[in-house]
Amino acid sequence: MDNRDIFDFAAFTEIEKYQSKKILLLGAGAVGANIMLTLLLMGFKDITVLDFDKVEAHNCSRAAGLFLPDRDTGKYKADVLRDYALSWGAKSESLICDVRDLGKHFFRSFGAVLVALDNMEAVCSVGAAIAGSGILTLRAATNEYNYSVEVFDNNSDACLCCWRGDVSMDTRVTGCGEKYTAEMAAGKAPALQVSSAMAANRLVGILVQTLGGNVMHINARYYDSFNALHKFPILRDENCPFHEKETKSAKILSGSVFTVTAGQILSHLKEETSAAHTVVCHDDFVLEFTCRNCGMSEPVLKPLRKVSSPAACKNCGGIRNAKTLNTISENTPKHVLNLTLWEIGFRCCDDIYFYNELQEIFFCKFEEDFLKLRENTLL
Repeated sequence: MDNRDIFDFAAFTEIEKYQSKKILLLGAGAVGANIMLTLLLMGFKDITVLDFDKVEAHNCSRAAGLFLPDRDTGKYKADVLRDYALSWGAKSESLICDVRDLGKHFFRSFGAVLVALDNMEAVCSVGAAIAGSGILTLRAATNEYNYSVEVFDNNSDACLCCWRGDVSMDTRVTGCGEKYTAEMAAGKAPALQVSSAMAANRLVGILVQTLGGNVMHINARYYDSFNALHKFPILRDENCPFHEKETKSAKILSGSVFTVTAGQILSHLKEETSAAHTVVCHDDFVLEFTCRNCGMSEPVLKPLRKVSSPAACKNCGGIRNAKTLNTISENTPKHVLNLTLWEIGFRCCDDIYFYNELQEIFFCKFEEDFLKLRENTLL
């Protein structure tokens, strides 16, 4: 495929119409930094960048010159990119958090979501949150000299979780930092900077064209390998669980997941309906690790996504099991009911599911989540 076959110059003549679009950039690494630079060069004026990682010296050589070793080492990457955007006169803010802690209502406040994450679990978490939302989503990834860009409209067709890529682009085993170290030792490091810049240029170019009404890129994957550009359709996976339509609207409650405890939400629901309810956790909550051999227990009190595999028992070296819970009710231990919903693992800006004794399912959400998000460092 020739580059001219996918380039619609007409969209760029009317770019002023799209420059005020509210953009969310997920990931502030090599690809994310290049995307930020390209967005600013194209005149985009409202960019929120999200990442929880800090700048290390080896990051600086492949981040389009936006990270400087003496100035930025030890700072949050998202903060550095935010400050760079502000220096251009753009509106920008940074969020220092794990994208897996955010729910669908957060993402749906943006006009487009640009994904520059190298962790497939995080990518799938984003896909699950925005499937069926109609939010334009583009994802860029690199692999040595090659790069790919995927485009989704998140309507009735494919979503980010329907992604069907070849195994060469799968970064679940080795992160980009580890890949870069290996490539640097093999003398291939400069190619990674080139591929990051090319991925960013391709992604932003397709973003502008799609915002301009060109639908030829929707639900497609572009893979550039040794100057040979390939286009593949991304098909909807009928087994993907994230296409189910919501059937009920969410009740809006005062407060936020950062301030409301599990016990308080149960009490509130009981007062309103005169019935006991059970709240479904967004993620399994790990209460403790218990040794299979000696029975020694160690309290954990963290959501599963924030817990690494249990190490061997400190007492006897035996294998330990995790004791978890996935619902909150009046029978839940009191010390758990005293924790905030955020501490238990409920995502910010997402629906909370609960059911009554008749197994009827309801939804609620908190009106202050979005505001409180900016007051909390989500690490």
